[in-house]
Amino acid sequence: MRIADHSADSRVGVHWLDLNADNKLSQAVRGRLADDPMTRDAKLSVHSDEGHVMLTGFTTNPEVLAKALTLTLDTPGVSDVHSGVTVAR
Repeated sequence: MRIADHSADSRVGVHWLDLNADNKLSQAVRGRLADDPMTRDAKLSVHSDEGHVMLTGFTTNPEVLAKALTLTLDTPGVSDVHSGVTVAR
């Protein structure tokens, strides 16, 4: 599905947001996190928007967050990662 955002691209007046690509990217990141023994049990959510990925959730281990960020950044199509993950002991 594609949605027109008429305010995003002043050159042509229409900027197409590809929700299908965003969903596929989020699924790819989720798959990598689920496949890794260090991150599979972490309570993380993944949202993407045109290559920008947001991780949210909770972990008790800062190394898990570091691994999740690395796996996400290494996923093809990811341009940057923002973290809203809480690390608490």
